[in-house]
This record gives sequence, C-alpha cells and structure tokens, in this order.
Amino acid sequence: MGSQNSSITRVRPFFRQLLSRSSTGERWLPALLRAATHNRDYARALAADPGRLDRNGVCKRPYTDPVLGPISLECCFEKKLPPPEGFLAWLIQRPERMTWPVKNRATGEKKAFTGKTQAMRQALFSTNCERAAAARADATQLLVIHGVNGSEKKWWAFEGQTEGDCCLETDTMVLLFEGKRNESLSPATDWFPRRNQLWRNVEVAAAIANGRRYAVMLLAERPEDVTGSVEASYPHLGPHERAFLASHYLGCVLWRDACAATGVDYSKLPDTVADASAR
Repeated sequence: MGSQNSSITRVRPFFRQLLSRSSTGERWLPALLRAATHNRDYARALAADPGRLDRNGVCKRPYTDPVLGPISLECCFEKKLPPPEGFLAWLIQRPERMTWPVKNRATGEKKAFTGKTQAMRQALFSTNCERAAAARADATQLLVIHGVNGSEKKWWAFEGQTEGDCCLETDTMVLLFEGKRNESLSPATDWFPRRNQLWRNVEVAAAIANGRRYAVMLLAERPEDVTGSVEASYPHLGPHERAFLASHYLGCVLWRDACAATGVDYSKLPDTVADASAR
C-alpha cells in the first residue's frame, strides 16, 4: 500500500471528520447507508433506525501501526475480529480442501512453522488415516475448549483474526467498512485462497452482531465486483445461507460518492501518508 495506505489516507481521515461532527452518528450515518450500491432496500431500513454509536468505539487505545509505529487510535479502527467458528470447524474436517501456503512461489517451497504447529499440521494433512484422524479430533476439541476468541496463532486455526478497517456498533446494528485505495481485496486466508476477504467480513459481522442487524460496505477509489465469489467463499454453507449473508453486503461505494453523501470534502483527504502525518 506504500505511501497511499488506505487506512491512513482514506479510512481514518474520512470517519474522523464524521465522528467529530457527530460522535453518535445520527447526523451522518443514515446518509452513508443510503449511498449503498447493493441491497438498497436493506440499507434504507438500516438508515431509518441506525441507533446511536457506542461511545467505546470513539475511545482511544495504544496501537502499533505497521506504517506509523506506536500511535493512539480510536477503538473503531483496526478492531480485532475473530474468524467464524463454523468455517474453522469445516477446515479442520477437510484438510484436503486446503492449500498449504507457499514460502517461495518461484521454487514452490512450502511454508514451515515452528515446533508443535508444524508437527500437528503435518499430522492433519497426513495420508496416514489414524494419524490424520487423531489430529482432527485434537483440533476439534481445542476449538470447542478455546473458541474462536482463543484461536489466535493456534495450530488448528487455519483462518486468523482480522483487523476491521472500521467497525461501527450501535445498540441496533454492527457495520463493518472495508477501505481500499489502489489495492484490491485479498484472499481471507493463505490456507483457503478462494475465500474473499469481503465475504469473510460479512460472516464475521454476522457472528459478532449477537442478534443485532449487521452489514458490510466496501469503500474504494474504483468499482470492485465481488458478487461472483460468494459460493467459493462459503463452501461450508448451503445456497440459502450464502444468499442470506450476501443480502447484508451494501456494495462498493466510491470514496468520492461517500464524501458527497456525507458532506466531507473529498479533495481535502490526504493524498499520502506524509500528508496525513503533517496534519
């Protein structure tokens, strides 16, 4: 992402302007929701009763940014989100559907892990039925014991935690915003590269909503169509479940259009990381 890092030059400046205008979201959240390009009826229903933003999302905490280093960052940005339990369980039971990550694309050398992680993953992928079955049983039990919140960096977690670019929560809904600039959406996991990052986030939003309504919006500089990757991203779900999750995607909204809808001056968004830091 380099000098035009989307989090630093788009996501944070855009939402900080909006939050400074109204920390509850009441003055701008409905307009942003109505800018949706997909599932507009659902977006309008959300806009009609968005609730008030949780104050905890505006509170700051220490954060080590990959570009800026140690900073103070609002909790709504780069929020750690666990993987969906159903997908982790599906992967554990079907190692043959996974692809072992490659360390060197030119040579095809596979990535190696340390200690027990390497040994247990090799066992899970083993052609020895008893060895593989024992590893599956161990992984399944550990997932039950630790849950997705305790899955980070565990050998049996074949989809890791993600950091949501912007996660806004109210008493009635959860909204995840994925922000892009020059970069494209990436695979959600090295082990299952057909799973699109955007659709993983929709499933994550459903999991953390805890009974509330939920939605995901992609904000980008150029249109990006992800509708063709729904089936590949949800191999563990049936057609109706896939369609239900897909109905919570509000589409790709261009930054320029999001600014116009909410009254933010697009021309004043920082062009580079250096510009953002100078402000």
